[in-house]
Amino acid sequence: MTTTATGPNTPSGTDEHITGAQERTLRTWLTDQLTAQRERVQLATEAFEALADTNNPVHREAGRDELDAALEAVAELEHSLERVDEGSYGVCAECGKDIPFERLEAVPDTDYCVECAASY
Repeated sequence: MTTTATGPNTPSGTDEHITGAQERTLRTWLTDQLTAQRERVQLATEAFEALADTNNPVHREAGRDELDAALEAVAELEHSLERVDEGSYGVCAECGKDIPFERLEAVPDTDYCVECAASY
């Protein structure tokens, strides 16, 4: 038996586009990526701290950019996992339509369907 991502209490009362197995697959990917990005934050922090004593502002800025990018990735992944826990994962944050599994597979940390993402 296949379960749905949000269960039987969906607003439309119909099966969702994401099965329970697909949701688990995406949750695993998000969790694995979150672990990797947290490691990236740790390494970037260490590198940035080592560069803090250099006189080269370009190196310091590059180190800061790497740290900022890693922190942003962690925040996005944490947000996606929160949406999984809330049952809103796979629903476009803009229009409320289901995000097809194929899009979630390609961009698992997205909050938007293709149409809404294109408007940004």
